Amino acid sequence: AAGVPVPAVVAEGAYRVASPGSSSSRREFGVSAFSWEELVSSGTIRKMGVVSCVWVCLAFASQLMHVWLPYYTRQIANGGEAISREDGVVELPYTSVAVFFGMDFAGIAVGSILSDKIGFLQPVRAGMLVAAATSFATLSVDNLPTDTVFGGLQQGSQALCWVTIGALGTSLFPTVIRTTAHSTLRLVESFGMVVGPAVGGTVVGASKDSGLSLAVALAGSVYAIGFLATYLIRDSDDPAHSSLEDSITDRGDKQKLVDQAGEPTTYGASI
Repeated sequence: AAGVPVPAVVAEGAYRVASPGSSSSRREFGVSAFSWEELVSSGTIRKMGVVSCVWVCLAFASQLMHVWLPYYTRQIANGGEAISREDGVVELPYTSVAVFFGMDFAGIAVGSILSDKIGFLQPVRAGMLVAAATSFATLSVDNLPTDTVFGGLQQGSQALCWVTIGALGTSLFPTVIRTTAHSTLRLVESFGMVVGPAVGGTVVGASKDSGLSLAVALAGSVYAIGFLATYLIRDSDDPAHSSLEDSITDRGDKQKLVDQAGEPTTYGASI
C-alpha cells in the first residue's frame, strides 16, 4: 500500500535488479548460480547417494509392511493357514491394525522429542534397527497377541525414522543446493513407496503357502540394509553436533536485510 515502507533487500552490496529467476539475478543477490552439473560433479554426490540409500530402504520396507503386514497378521490369526484366493473379501484383524496405527502416532511423537534432544541421525539409526529386528521377530511367533506387539513395534519404529529423516536429509546439504537435494530425495522416496508394495505383492502371489512370510522377511532385510547404510553418514554431519555458524557457507548463504528503521542486520540462512 502507498506510504508503507518496504524493507530493501541487499546482498553483497548489489542493488541492480535483474530478471527474477535468472542466474544473473541470483548472482546479484549473493546466490551462486546452480546447475545439476555442479551437484553431480561436487563431493555432495557421495552424500546424496548414501542418504538416498537409507531413504529408499525406509520407503520400500515401510510401505511393503504397511500393505502386507495386516494380511500376515490375519494369517497368524487363522492358525498360520494361508489365506485362500477363493475366500473373497478377507476380514482383517482390525484390533491389531488399530494397534499398528496407534504405534505410528506414538513413533512420530517420540521422534519429535528425540530429534530435539539427540539430533536426527541417531533416531533414524535406532528406528531402522528396531524395525528390522521386529520384522523378523514377527516370523518367529504363532499367536496373534505377540504378533500384534511385534508388528506394532515395527510400525512405531519406522514412524520414528520418518519424522526425522526429512530433516536429516535436508540439513546435510549446503543451503545453495538444499532445495534441489531435498526434491531429489523425495523423488527417491516416491520410487520406494511405489515399488515396495508391488514387489511384496509379487512375492505373495508367487508362493501361496509362504508368500506373506517371505514378504515380511524381505522388508526386514531391506530395513537392515538401510540401518547399515546409516553408518556411512558421519555423526559429525548431524546438525546436533554443529552450530548455526557452521551451517553458513560462503556461497550466498549470508544476506543483509535492511529493516524499516534503516538498520542493516546480517542473517545467516540455514533453512
